Amino acid sequence: MDSTLAVARKYVDAVVAKDFGAVAGLLADDVVWHQPGENRLSGTHRGAGAVNQLLGAMTTISAGPSSCR
Repeated sequence: MDSTLAVARKYVDAVVAKDFGAVAGLLADDVVWHQPGENRLSGTHRGAGAVNQLLGAMTTISAGPSSCR
């Protein structure tokens, strides 16, 4: 099993490469993502589909991923 750090690195690398299929593949079916704040994306998102929608909305709002390095 991959370590948390290894998975985080794969996630960042996939986002930077705009490889959203790889990003989606890193999410477990039962993932729970809590997005803090008080805006339209805030809240708890359950399941890979919901989290993929959240990440897509973030990408759209931010006009695409920028370098995370």
